[in-house]
Amino acid sequence: MRRIDSLRFRDAVFASLALPAPFFPPRNSLGAPTMSFRLPPRALGLFQRNPKSRRRFSDPSRVHALLAELCRAAAPPSTPYAFVELAFHEMDFEEQVRRVAAVGVGVGIHGANLVNAVFMPPFAALVEVFPFRYVRAYYVGGSNAGLRYSGMESSSGPDLRCNMKEVSCRLKYREQKIVLSDDDFRILESRVVDAISYVEGLWQAPSGNIPVVRDGLIYKRPTVA
Repeated sequence: MRRIDSLRFRDAVFASLALPAPFFPPRNSLGAPTMSFRLPPRALGLFQRNPKSRRRFSDPSRVHALLAELCRAAAPPSTPYAFVELAFHEMDFEEQVRRVAAVGVGVGIHGANLVNAVFMPPFAALVEVFPFRYVRAYYVGGSNAGLRYSGMESSSGPDLRCNMKEVSCRLKYREQKIVLSDDDFRILESRVVDAISYVEGLWQAPSGNIPVVRDGLIYKRPTVA
């Protein structure tokens, strides 16, 4: 489901940067009973956190290698599946929006870097990785931007021996490095494969776009009888 308000916000930003609207027909038709959306790009973006952040992968090279290999494995015969690293701390706002708008699958650690997921195309997919003992629903659906969402929590980490009912304790867990076990890597692989398969399924649409119907304040794909 895609809320009209999230689409209006996204499109206003896109228009200010001379980016194409993520839907058809023209911009002034947003709110019509039926519309069509562009297909999410065949590209996977790793949402990087600032290197100064304590909340980062303990083995980033293994994460990078896994995602790159999954993109190679998913590449259709005639269209390579791109893998890009998005270092937002090195980009201005315009570049951040442009780069995120060109990604169909996003993967990233829980945190403010995922705010940019709101600029991913409608019907794109987001995979969020949480620190050990810290899970929050802030970015479900890409902050309600109509994304296919899945998340996973690191299964291991230090026991900080504090009361999880206290905010200060939860924040301590939030700021730990993300230590992924072999089982965690298998779960991450499964989540990303599912996300890529979902986007690839959208590309099988014979019309070359995604038809939707309006239901109140949201747009959704028609129910197939």
